[in-house]
Amino acid sequence: MVAADKGQDLRDAHKPLEARQQFLICAATTCPKVVLDDCTRWLEAIEAAVPSVVVTAKSDAGADLVDVTVSVDGQPFATKLNGESVSLDPGAHVFHFEAKGSGSLDREVVVAEGERNQHVAVVLQPSPEPAPEPEPVSRSSSLAATPDGLGTQKILAAAAGGVGVVGLGVGTVFGVVALSTRSAANGLCPGATCPTQLGSQKWSDAVAASNISTAAFIVGGAGLLVGATLWFTAPAAKNTQVSVYPGGAQLRMEW
Repeated sequence: MVAADKGQDLRDAHKPLEARQQFLICAATTCPKVVLDDCTRWLEAIEAAVPSVVVTAKSDAGADLVDVTVSVDGQPFATKLNGESVSLDPGAHVFHFEAKGSGSLDREVVVAEGERNQHVAVVLQPSPEPAPEPEPVSRSSSLAATPDGLGTQKILAAAAGGVGVVGLGVGTVFGVVALSTRSAANGLCPGATCPTQLGSQKWSDAVAASNISTAAFIVGGAGLLVGATLWFTAPAAKNTQVSVYPGGAQLRMEW
């Protein structure tokens, strides 16, 4: 009686495969005749309702595939395809096909109740192989002699040295001017005090040129000193390694 009741519940839930198993139990000759008759009748009806499918797969070249693993709704269904009909509960099912060297495929199929030998056929195509990564062509070069490879400290050192050189040049020019102007002023009237306007102006110009020369020499000397200090205390220049790919380049800086 238990198998009969359970079989009817499964039949009403549209699970004919499981219902058939229960009806087979209660249709055994050991059961009471009334139960045996009912279960036999129910078994015949459920047999007509159980659908079946024939699963096949081909390669993209049209060849039949045999070594194909098939699962239905995530549960194992077949490990080889031989063209045989297999019973299945009615309803919507997801078939997953997978074959070595031929890729994989999912197919949703609605299996109709009572339909026999419903064909589920697929074509499996190999998955595209990933493109190989390009081999880099490494080119290492030292940038110690280029502005980019000097480093910040050496660039500042070069700038300070440039200011120093300019300062010394300006100091030298104004020093020569001061000496020349002082000689001219001394010819008009010896000594810094002169009664004539022209003589006074010459002495004034000589003093101004001398002051500018002194200031320029101080700035120039300081620039050279700072530049030399920065240059000789700077860290080693960077080396740059450039890896060139067909699609671009990668720059890596190393100390």
